[in-house]
Amino acid sequence: MKSRETSGFYKATTNSDCQAVLKKLKSSSSQVGNPFLLPMLIFQEELGRIKDRQRDIRRQVRRIEDALGLRLGRQADTNPYTFNDGTVDFEFLNRELVECSAQLQKRTPMVYPEALKNLEEAMEVYGAAIPPTIDAAETINCHIAFMSRLRFQQRRIRVIETYHSVTSTRLTAQANALYNLIAQKDNKLNYLVAVESRRIAAASKYEGTAMRTISILGIVFLPGTFVASILSTSFFDFQTATVSHLFWIYWAITVPLTLAVLLAWILWYRTNKHNHLELDKQLELSMPNLAERRLSAK
Repeated sequence: MKSRETSGFYKATTNSDCQAVLKKLKSSSSQVGNPFLLPMLIFQEELGRIKDRQRDIRRQVRRIEDALGLRLGRQADTNPYTFNDGTVDFEFLNRELVECSAQLQKRTPMVYPEALKNLEEAMEVYGAAIPPTIDAAETINCHIAFMSRLRFQQRRIRVIETYHSVTSTRLTAQANALYNLIAQKDNKLNYLVAVESRRIAAASKYEGTAMRTISILGIVFLPGTFVASILSTSFFDFQTATVSHLFWIYWAITVPLTLAVLLAWILWYRTNKHNHLELDKQLELSMPNLAERRLSAK
């Protein structure tokens, strides 16, 4: 107060725009006598960057909500998180949600109210030390203006905190909706895979039964029956090595009988196939909108 000089260090990182703060400091020559001018400008610049970042995050959150269908009346045809056929790119959407959450938690506004409170206490001490003289009238008016600016920044940070809380809640809701959609897609795919596996198993069992029937008939009965039938007839005379002229009777009986057996097997095969088809129809009826599920899964 006696020297009317204020010394300090402005330490900034590469992410902070210190040049903009210094430019505003040079343009505020009428208020440069107040030692809290530079801290106030730093707070204003920092809160402005936080507000701009929150605005970008909210814009990105709205696009995510459009892709997930959480905003009624919005079309996701031109949404960057959807494919050309309108389906949602869940992998890309999940990465964007994680990125939004990380950006939202970067420099959270919860740390600034305490700093503004400390600044307010320091400004009150400074205001109490200003002598109430005519020469100090300009300093007092400048200090009152700075106190008003401080009150404005405190209200501003409360608004930013509200936006931060609302955006965080929206991101949480979208993450839950995304995980639920992914779980539903997985359940649909698992259900369809189970149905197709059941059909493949039923078809394999059906074909295996038919092949097993033919194999059993061919291996067990037909060779022995054929040889025994031929050799046991009177058409062959092994003593004289002659064949009877009535050998045609064997073919007249064997061929129709073989055809009858084949016909019976075909009827059984078709009946069994019809039963399997009926089971498949009952399975499809038990699945609501099976065709739509297949299309959505594809």
